[in-house]
Amino acid sequence: MKDKIPFNSWSEERIKKGMKICTSRTKVYADPRVYLVLKLPLWVVFEYLWKEEGATSKKELMKIWKQIHPSFNIVNDHDKMVYVHFGDFK
Repeated sequence: MKDKIPFNSWSEERIKKGMKICTSRTKVYADPRVYLVLKLPLWVVFEYLWKEEGATSKKELMKIWKQIHPSFNIVNDHDKMVYVHFGDFK
């Protein structure tokens, strides 16, 4: 599938455990597993969707985001808009 959302091992583990029902991306993916895409500021994801993202806390999600996006800066980038994809990724 051309536009299938890629996941790292952290995300794959949480998907298998049924913990991850959404993923935030910098672009929209036309993945057939996705049933809803919302454009939201990143701070909203950290504050309110960390559990749906598969994290155990806001802090853990921020740490994972920083690993994936090394140039991320919470002070400068907290208003960055992302596309939150909700779906069944199993």
